[in-house]
Amino acid sequence: MPRPLKTEVETKTKERVVLVVLKEYKENFPHVFDTEKAIEGADPKIAALKEFLENSEKKISNLVQETEALSNAFTTFTTLLGKVTTGLDSVHTEEKGFPQRPEPARFDAMDSMHQWHQSTKQIMPHYSGTFAKNFVNELQDIQAFLELFKQRDYILGEQKKQRKRLTNGKQ
Repeated sequence: MPRPLKTEVETKTKERVVLVVLKEYKENFPHVFDTEKAIEGADPKIAALKEFLENSEKKISNLVQETEALSNAFTTFTTLLGKVTTGLDSVHTEEKGFPQRPEPARFDAMDSMHQWHQSTKQIMPHYSGTFAKNFVNELQDIQAFLELFKQRDYILGEQKKQRKRLTNGKQ
């Protein structure tokens, strides 16, 4: 019974040396080895994109640090505003109960203080969780792209080594 074609090809392929297979492949499919021309044409665009992303990484990284610092300051501000509001509440309550209050009565700003404190407490999680987080995500995206460039450079380097080996093996 004849062997299937796939098995026959696999057997023959295993028996041959890899360089011989690559040599035959190059002879039978020369257009595949013309990728150097395609790569050379793409290199300036890729280099420009890589440079842009590297510059962007620095800027976005600084922005992430600044937004995190602002977030920490915002948290501190909200906490301190809460303490001031509580302190003023205490003083205000005491003054209201004092029978010999001076006239005219002071402007009652306690409602405004409470509203201010409540609004900062409500805004703070949105700032940290939404606004600042966008920059962190953007930085991660840029870093992932740059990692792809590193992998591309590594693969291109390995391809060059293989081509050189193939060319040297042909002679």
